[in-house]
Amino acid sequence: MQGPTQGPSVGESSTLGVRGGARNEQFARTTQEIGRTDRAEPSDPEKAYGIERLKKLGATVFEGSTDPADAENWLNMLEKCFDVMNCPEERKVRLATFLLQKEAEGWWKSILARRSDARALDWQTFRGIFEDKYYPSSYCEAKRDEFLGLKQGSLLVAEYERKYTELSRYADVIIASESDRCRRFERGLRFEIRTPVTAIAKWTNFSQLVETALRVEQSITEEKSAVELSRGTSTASGFRGCEQRRFTPGINISSRQDFKNRSGGQASRNVSYGSVFQR
Repeated sequence: MQGPTQGPSVGESSTLGVRGGARNEQFARTTQEIGRTDRAEPSDPEKAYGIERLKKLGATVFEGSTDPADAENWLNMLEKCFDVMNCPEERKVRLATFLLQKEAEGWWKSILARRSDARALDWQTFRGIFEDKYYPSSYCEAKRDEFLGLKQGSLLVAEYERKYTELSRYADVIIASESDRCRRFERGLRFEIRTPVTAIAKWTNFSQLVETALRVEQSITEEKSAVELSRGTSTASGFRGCEQRRFTPGINISSRQDFKNRSGGQASRNVSYGSVFQR
């Protein structure tokens, strides 16, 4: 008769414990590495901060333009992409100049030929010389003057607000505070909208000011529509009444009879025409 089955000896138990602990530690390390891989940026800098990723985010090539707005839009989009990518400062100029083509590429080559430090420029310096070429100060001054003269006119409030916001970045000094931004927006509103808006409050929150102006505009539009509808109804009723009076036989007869009496009985032909018209 065999004795009861015995477990592993002390030595064997220790060996199994060591092996099990090693497996557990390896599993924990693998899990941590997988988690870090999911959260981290790509390990290859060319993938993390390369042209392909830049283009996927929406950056485009720039071939040069006589319209400063084109250069402005290209530069702003590029900076938005850099921000999303967390792009290092030392890579920005290299990426930006890679996207220059045709006339713009020729301009950059001339900069490389004239400046020995061109390849080591930081982003702010590159932006400055780019703006001097494609985004001159005269353009900014013209935009600032356009902002100063901006009025709502025939625009809707929403259209006026978009134009106001677009041009306001050229006048940062003029509208340095939120209250300044509100006051200048109020001045440009049409009188029928500005009067009730300014009577409500002294605005210091631009978003609330715009929302209130939109509501006032909607109220005015609805009121005008109601008035026009009532006028149209009354005009239609008057027209129908006039038509009824025009084609009423009694009125035609009496009018011609009065004319006959006044003319001494010489309007028989007109009376006969009237009777025919009545029939």
